[in-house]
Amino acid sequence: MPKTIFLIEDDTMTIEVYKTALESAGFGVQVFTMGQDVLKNIAKIEAGENKIPALILLDIILPDIDGTQVLEKIRQNEKTKKVPVFVFTNYSNPELEKKCTDFNAEYIIKTNCPPSNLVKLIKEKIR
Repeated sequence: MPKTIFLIEDDTMTIEVYKTALESAGFGVQVFTMGQDVLKNIAKIEAGENKIPALILLDIILPDIDGTQVLEKIRQNEKTKKVPVFVFTNYSNPELEKKCTDFNAEYIIKTNCPPSNLVKLIKEKIR
C-alpha cells in the first residue's frame, strides 16, 4: 500500500508536474484545490472515516481560504497534528515563513525545489 500525500494546490500545471513526480516515486496522491475541501477531509479523518496522510504539501494562496488557516486546523486536529507538512509556495515572506515554522511546518519555495528534490525531501521526512 503506497503512502498517501495530500497535495493542496490550485494551479493545474503545478498539480500535474508534482503529482506525476510523486506517483512515479511510488506515492499515492490525493489532490485538493480548495482549502475547505481539505478541512472537510480532516473532519472525516477525525471521525475515522478517512485515512491519515503520510505528508501534506500545502500551498498558501488558495482560492477560498488562506493556507495558514488550513495549517492551523491540521495542527489543531488530534489525528493530523503530527503529520509532516511542507508549506509549498512561491510566496517568499519572512513573517509568513516564521508563522508556518511556528506550526511545525517546513517552508519550501516552489521555484527553488524541482520535483526530484521535493521527492527526495519527502522520502527523507517519512522514511
